[in-house]
Amino acid sequence: MIAQLAIGLMLLFTTRVFAFEEPKDFRGLAWGISREAAEATIHDQEEKRRQAGEIVIFADIKKRFETERVWVVFYEEYIGGIKTLIILRFLDDKLGQVSLSFLSKDFSSMLGAFETRYGKPTKISSKDFTSGLGARITGQELNWDGKKTMIHLSQYATSSKDSSAHITTVDHMKYVLAQERAGDL
Repeated sequence: MIAQLAIGLMLLFTTRVFAFEEPKDFRGLAWGISREAAEATIHDQEEKRRQAGEIVIFADIKKRFETERVWVVFYEEYIGGIKTLIILRFLDDKLGQVSLSFLSKDFSSMLGAFETRYGKPTKISSKDFTSGLGARITGQELNWDGKKTMIHLSQYATSSKDSSAHITTVDHMKYVLAQERAGDL
């Protein structure tokens, strides 16, 4: 009886921890895709949406070489009607992280899109923030933690006007954490 209860609790805990639909890609960009292939895919998708009559922001892709191993690609696009700065990070020429930056007034809509796509977060917390005018506000911090990917959605990122989301592969996160420990970030 105790063994059955222990197994039941273990299954419940495991299901709860990894109870979200982990992304296999970001908007058609598979994890591990090369920078060159990702840029070509972005332009192809943009052209298809334009031909379908959608209002499309021209993806003026800007690249910045960060380290020997990491490339960063920036572009803007509408996600669910929300103008979003998208930042792709490539480790050893493989897509490992996507960061999104958008206005905090759009946070609820973006949260709704994330919950529709990935399910309920595995962790919800709050974070106190002081605005530029000195007002104290509390924002939501949401996480979806999986075996291969992690998602973090923050209501107030760099200011009370900005929200962010980060979708990161576990391998990319291990690299980032190792760089932080080594003092390289």
